Amino acid sequence: MTTQFFWDDDDLVSERRRLDQKFGEIDWEMCPILLRRQKKYEEGDKGIVLLALWQCLGSNWPIPPWLLEAFDAAYKRHLLCETKSWDEIFGPCTRKGAQLDAMRRQWDKAEDVYYRVEELRKAGKPVNKDLFKAVGKERG
Repeated sequence: MTTQFFWDDDDLVSERRRLDQKFGEIDWEMCPILLRRQKKYEEGDKGIVLLALWQCLGSNWPIPPWLLEAFDAAYKRHLLCETKSWDEIFGPCTRKGAQLDAMRRQWDKAEDVYYRVEELRKAGKPVNKDLFKAVGKERG
């Protein structure tokens, strides 16, 4: 069972203040990413749990309740020996027939684009589709 969150503007501002006080400065740009991850989880994507958890930990983002519940439920299945493998809990690491070399190249390109976009964002550029198009063109 997952939890749905709906915010009005006043709630969002007060929640941001509360979290900033509790955790220090938070990367608020992660919020839409985590909402997309939650939607994918609710649609049945088990592997998204580890990705979202990794992103939260790497970005100093507090782990949202839906993610905590999802990981807790999955890990309990492992502890109670209800599964034979991690694949049953989080899905396979790669899909059947995946081309690992191509996946590594795609990851390297995505990582390169991410760091370039971050560099430009910190320099004051707005993050939008045009920025990604420019970075994509720049990086080939």
